[in-house]
Amino acid sequence: MNNLTLNPLAKHLTRYLSKNLVKHLSKNLAFGILLCASTSQAQQYPRRTLFMVNPYAVNPAAAGVNRDIPLYTTYRSQWNGMNNHPKTFYLTANKQLPNGFGIGGVLFQDKTGAYSTTSFEFSGASHIAISRKQSVAFGLSGIGTQYVFDLSNAVVQDPNDVALGGGVKQSSFSLNANAGMMLYGQNYYFGVSIPYLLQPKLNFGSGNINERVIRHYQLMGSYEFSLTKEWGLSTSIFTRFTEVTPLQVDLNAMLNYNRDLCFGLTYRPKAAWAVLFGWKFEGYSIWYSYEMNTGVSKALGFSSHEFTLGYTIKAPRGFRQKSLSPKRDLLTL
Repeated sequence: MNNLTLNPLAKHLTRYLSKNLVKHLSKNLAFGILLCASTSQAQQYPRRTLFMVNPYAVNPAAAGVNRDIPLYTTYRSQWNGMNNHPKTFYLTANKQLPNGFGIGGVLFQDKTGAYSTTSFEFSGASHIAISRKQSVAFGLSGIGTQYVFDLSNAVVQDPNDVALGGGVKQSSFSLNANAGMMLYGQNYYFGVSIPYLLQPKLNFGSGNINERVIRHYQLMGSYEFSLTKEWGLSTSIFTRFTEVTPLQVDLNAMLNYNRDLCFGLTYRPKAAWAVLFGWKFEGYSIWYSYEMNTGVSKALGFSSHEFTLGYTIKAPRGFRQKSLSPKRDLLTL
């Protein structure tokens, strides 16, 4: 399995999870192996169901695309019911600057059992009007990430297993980059982003030169249909893949009332369904999604929760980038 030899998380986390979940996986050995492999690979760049709410979280080109300053914090609890299941937290902010530029930052933490990552990302984006109704943006982020594998508070069957490093806490720091492009108008956007562009090597003390962060490729898009004066239907798609994993697709439809009250569905083929709810009031926004897993994950009854809290700081009156043509902000619900 090439994806496991290329990924440091796979070597440590697959063995760790398989040891701690043996009582759950004993009923279906093949499922257990598949689950551990998919867990290790997927969590190198965690999934976000509410991608349409905060496009900047997945594409640096969205930094500064709106005149106001959006602040978002998100917590995701994935595959509930499984011991040591993934938990993800991130905080984002971005701001529009004069002359067609935008900046932003992301504070991110992800933890799965004994394995955790903490990173900070700083983004810059350039926005160019290509017509009176649409603009294009190019973004680049620098990322610093600390990777930690710590068994000090864990219970494993065989503490002397060589794949667990003798139980000694291991860590590795890397510098990386994200790149993105986005084409957008008053009621749509389409974007491409490449997280973990540089694929740096990680050293957990094993001496394996193939241990590195894997480059990801992501495509995203959204289009809003106006149904009535008050009601709108927003459709969104998000896809991602790597050189060693298959394509993952999220399809979303969100009905909104004056963009203040939103509810919808997300479908992830052969993986999950999700219901979503959002409410915006006085500059605040609250979002929640509940995922019901299908396919192999359904065998253990896994589900996932994701919460997002947002607050929008109004830009100074009269402030607007001259290069941004759409009169209404980018569709982010």
